[in-house]
Amino acid sequence: MKRTRYLVKNPSSALLAASMSILAFTQVYSAIHAFNREDYDVFFYLNCGMSILFIFFIILALVRSFRKPTELQFNRGALHLHGESIPAESIKEIMIRGYFKPVVGIKPHGVWIVPLNRCFRFAVNEERGREAVESWAEQNKVKVIHRSFMRWL
Repeated sequence: MKRTRYLVKNPSSALLAASMSILAFTQVYSAIHAFNREDYDVFFYLNCGMSILFIFFIILALVRSFRKPTELQFNRGALHLHGESIPAESIKEIMIRGYFKPVVGIKPHGVWIVPLNRCFRFAVNEERGREAVESWAEQNKVKVIHRSFMRWL
């Protein structure tokens, strides 16, 4: 496998956006009720701040979901993802979540959660892309795990 390239996208953040929407709604609801009381205090401002934070996360998730696809390139001993070279020695394991539209996470050594820039899904040909990741990992002696994993927002 000399120079194989695949188009990859950021994983869908629909679940994150939905959960943050529910949290933002409850914070706005609490802020409205705190404001209607005559003695509104720090809880009103805290609810407003949390609402703004949750809305920021919703916007961030939506922007990441609709970003254009980038390239994943397999080379000997390294992956090139989002313009960054990732040597095989720095990869602890490659985690694959799901079967239909699988999400791939590249977990570096010394990290508990997969970094956001190392989590992706294939834009086209998910099956061939997953097989290419597994064969590259086998050639470079990187462990591949098929299970759910956590990633940053």
